Amino acid sequence: MTALLAAGYGAKRAAPTTALVGVLPSFAGFAGHALRVKLDPLLMLGATAAVIAGSQLGPRIMHRRLSSRAVRLSFALLLLGVAARMALEAWSG
Repeated sequence: MTALLAAGYGAKRAAPTTALVGVLPSFAGFAGHALRVKLDPLLMLGATAAVIAGSQLGPRIMHRRLSSRAVRLSFALLLLGVAARMALEAWSG
């Protein structure tokens, strides 16, 4: 997202573009993992329902209720949280 912001895209346009780019390697990883393990159908159904709900609610909330500043701040907080978790996992072994 940072590269898109630097290129002049607004946060409301950069966020969904980043999300789309993230889906492609995620799908490839899931496909490789799914071939090796037994998947829980109930878990898959719940995850699918959550994805469908999020894909419908997310754009509406992003378009109508969040400013570009709020989107940038949310993304920054998410990245900091992920970095903190990765650091804790690395230090705890």
